[in-house]
Amino acid sequence: MTDASSKPMPLRLLILGGGAVVSEFYLPALDRLGWKEGITVTDLSGNALRQIQTSHPWVQTQVKGFAEALAVPGLPEQYDAVVVSLPNSLHFSSVAAALEARLPVLCEKPLTLRQSECEALATLAQNCGLVLAAGMVRRLSQAAQTLREALHQGLIGQVREITLDHGGPYAWTSASGAFFRRENGGILADLGVHHLDWLASVLGPLQPVSYQDDARGGVEASCRYQLKTHEGIKVSLSLSHLYPRPNLTTFIGDKGRLTLGKDDFATCRWSDGQCRLQGELHLAAAFDEASWPADFVSCFAQQFVNFSRAIKGDASGIVTAREAAATMGLVEHAYAAREAATQPAAGTDRPSLPRGKAVVTGGTGFIGTALIARLAELAFDDLHVPVRGYQTCASVARFPVQLPHMDLNDRAAVRELVKGARWVFHLALGTTAADARSVTVEATKILVEEAEAAGVEAVIVISTTWVYGIANDGALLDESSPYCPAGGHYGETKAAMQQWCLERATRMNRTRLILLNPSCVYGPEGKAYARLPSELASDGRFAWVNEGRGTANFIYIDNLIDAMLFTATSPAAHGKAFIASDGSCTWREFLAPLLPSSPDTYPSYTAEALEQMEKQGGIRLRDVLRSVAQHQPLRRWVRERSAVQKLRAHLPRHWLAATASAPATQRSDPALTAPVPWLRSIFGPASVRFSSERLKKLGWLPRISLTEGQARTRRWIQEAFGP
Repeated sequence: MTDASSKPMPLRLLILGGGAVVSEFYLPALDRLGWKEGITVTDLSGNALRQIQTSHPWVQTQVKGFAEALAVPGLPEQYDAVVVSLPNSLHFSSVAAALEARLPVLCEKPLTLRQSECEALATLAQNCGLVLAAGMVRRLSQAAQTLREALHQGLIGQVREITLDHGGPYAWTSASGAFFRRENGGILADLGVHHLDWLASVLGPLQPVSYQDDARGGVEASCRYQLKTHEGIKVSLSLSHLYPRPNLTTFIGDKGRLTLGKDDFATCRWSDGQCRLQGELHLAAAFDEASWPADFVSCFAQQFVNFSRAIKGDASGIVTAREAAATMGLVEHAYAAREAATQPAAGTDRPSLPRGKAVVTGGTGFIGTALIARLAELAFDDLHVPVRGYQTCASVARFPVQLPHMDLNDRAAVRELVKGARWVFHLALGTTAADARSVTVEATKILVEEAEAAGVEAVIVISTTWVYGIANDGALLDESSPYCPAGGHYGETKAAMQQWCLERATRMNRTRLILLNPSCVYGPEGKAYARLPSELASDGRFAWVNEGRGTANFIYIDNLIDAMLFTATSPAAHGKAFIASDGSCTWREFLAPLLPSSPDTYPSYTAEALEQMEKQGGIRLRDVLRSVAQHQPLRRWVRERSAVQKLRAHLPRHWLAATASAPATQRSDPALTAPVPWLRSIFGPASVRFSSERLKKLGWLPRISLTEGQARTRRWIQEAFGP
């Protein structure tokens, strides 16, 4: 608590940008402060502003770009300051314009992506006699302040090493997709700046040692950064928007350790050197108002308080532009090191494809991302991946792609998408019963028709072997086999789509139309036939179905991509469907090398027993709530949003405590260690086999053997998720 003389003055704010961080954090923080007078949000998206007006009716809104909003005469008489929350690439120009309009500025992190620009803005603010603050709110959390005080008190002695391992599958509610444009940086510029800024504020200047990430012409989704302090303390920063991470920051000293969980805004954990004593630490008063909850919104509220005081002359609580410049120097150094280390891909004997504009629908999935990666290796620089939303784009955005937001049932949008395209790869499908036909069937018709009208050279459509069924009699099926779709609406709509395409191809002369029916696709970054069985096994929820004697028909991801490129350039492939499968073996032979333990350690159930288990089981509310408590990305989402904080009241405290620092793959509740009944649908007793003879006669052969594919997949599982 502070005395009345230092009470901050409410600010009248012009907020540039109406994205998620404004609606979910900045405006709730102003609401918590009671600063509701003179608040205006500007954005070019009328939809974003309508959502803000619905949730925060006290806010004024304007559909304007930042330049137009700042060009209004007399702004200093209407507002006390400007908040910049625009895409990163617009920060420099918008902050400079706001300062030139004679208004103090609070800019959402990062201030800019270049150290020199941060320095230039610092000089401009100084010359104008105005406050310029960078929004680095994680410094202000009660937990972060607690850890800083514990270090100051010498609770763990001399610090020897610091590790930060943060991230998780990308879940931010972005309507613009700006995060995935290269000019705005990747995960290091998004999450990394918070950690680098906070560490520097605690330890002093940091020095880069080494850096690596997974960007391949786009924005990085995962990175590892090794740094050190002036005293030589080792700092290891690991971030990922692809894989579950423990979300822990650990300070290791010669007398103990301090651990800070990203989801815990209230406390940090302490243990002595022998880990015999441990406990939770918290500050008695971390915010100006003791009544504020220890959540992310309170951090933003405190940031506003500090900003207000800085305008009155006390700048001790803000992150200055000079400090932001030092942090961005570290980011710039990392990106420069990445560029220097990136070498052009060496030539291979794999099928190639002449360059040209390529469209990949469904490109954010496993197969689509692998295809984009291959096209990027072939130096394709005009790649278009239409998306329905941006939450699944982290993986494919690592490559030089454009990600237009669109509905594939919008014929005019599809017409614009395929204009000038040479290749179209159609992988999109309806994922629910409600949209299965509209996306899988109707959108395919629109895409094929518009591609032909645009003069596309070839359209390659991905179907599935499930259109031929999964009979249990050991039959060998090929493309002449009758349709007997399995998998409910998935197989039925795929079969309808395939039949339409084959009939349509008979009337197409300008554009080749080819269908591929892959069997079970596996490989690094795969889910159903790679990551899923390993995760279930680690959770104690895997079991063999009929001892694993069912037949697995499989194809390694690289072999499938080869088939896609090979058939795309083959005139003889037009108007035909091709089963793409490396071969077959038992599920036990296929899955055993991918599991974390010996195959004999897992139980076996008959398919009938699993079906009966599913019929008898029921989903109880307590199981749902417990699952929420143990799902780290969802727990983080709940924790950081005040609007859903009340849900936490329904989660027993011991559930949250038991999982606060555990990796996402760990489960300790015996009630959750039963096999999932739907295993029978994926790894079941079916004995059907599929023949790829037609594709092989065309000239395709699988390059990667089962043994090599399993080894590559297992290495990826271990590297991404641990042994």
